Amino acid sequence: MHFEKKILFTVIIFLFFIRVVWAGTGVLADPDNPSSGIEFYGVPSAKIGEHISFWNLYLGAFLESRNEKRFSQGILPNHNWRGFASLYYGHAVLDDDVQKLSFYGGFEHESAHPTMGFYEHNDSAYEMIYDNLYRNINLNSMLLRGRFVWKKIIEMAIIFDYQFYFCSKNTPELHNTDLSQSHGLSAGFDIAYSVSGSWRVFLSVFDRCIFRGYAERDDDIYFNDGGSVVTRTVSYPVINNVNTVVVKAGMLYEWKAVGRSVGLYGKMLYGNIFGFVDSRERRLQFYCGLELLH
Repeated sequence: MHFEKKILFTVIIFLFFIRVVWAGTGVLADPDNPSSGIEFYGVPSAKIGEHISFWNLYLGAFLESRNEKRFSQGILPNHNWRGFASLYYGHAVLDDDVQKLSFYGGFEHESAHPTMGFYEHNDSAYEMIYDNLYRNINLNSMLLRGRFVWKKIIEMAIIFDYQFYFCSKNTPELHNTDLSQSHGLSAGFDIAYSVSGSWRVFLSVFDRCIFRGYAERDDDIYFNDGGSVVTRTVSYPVINNVNTVVVKAGMLYEWKAVGRSVGLYGKMLYGNIFGFVDSRERRLQFYCGLELLH
C-alpha cells in the first residue's frame, strides 16, 4: 500500500473513533495547509485532506493530484501525486479573548511522484523527469513553529517556522535515490475581516525557503543547451535551494452546521511548485479554487 493511502486511512480512523476539535495551526496560503477542494490553473488539481486536534496534539494529512498543462488532458487530474502528513505538539503561552501566542514542535512528511509509467517526449530539461525512470521527492523534517493570533476589528494570524530536513531529497532531476539533510525557514500571515455573520474576506501570504544541502552525488542530469536537451554527468546536490511565495485572497463562509468554512479564492504562486517538479524550475501561476477547511 502506498504511503499516501496509509495517511488517508489513518485520518479516517481518527475521524470515526476519536472525539476531536477542528483546528488549524498554519495560514491559508500555505500549500501544505490540509484541506479538501479543487483548483484550476488552466488544468485541474484536487486535494482531499483534514486537520484535527486532540489534547495538545495536532494531526494533518492530505492527498493531492494535479495535471501539467503541456500533457494530454483527462477528465480527472492524474499526472502528479503528492502526499503530506504532520504531527505537532502545541502549547499556548498567552491566551485571552483578544490574542493568543502558541508554540508548536513536531514532524512533517511530504512525498511526491508522477503517475507510474507516465512518459511524454519533450524538449525541456525541466520536463525530462518524466522519462519512465523512478523519480520522486521525499521531505522529512522536524518543525518548530511560533503562531500569534490577534482578534479585534480584524482577525490576524502570523507564523514563523524553522525546519530541519533529514532523510530528504527535493531533486527529482537526480535519479540517484540517496537522501540527505538541510534546513529551511518559512513565514506567513492571514488577515480576515467579517462582512456579515457568516462571511469573511481574507488575504493570506506565505513564503517557504529550503536551503541547499552540502551532500552531492554524481549522476546523469538533463540540461538545456541551446535549443536541445543534453545529458551531463555532474556532481549534483541531493537537496537544492528552492523558494516559493504564495498570495491568496477570497471569501470564507462559516458553515456552522458541519463546523467548517467554505473558501472561494484566487491565488498567485511564484517560485518552485510544491510537489514533483525540477528543483531548478521557477514558475508564475495564477489559480482559482474552492475548498473546505477549518
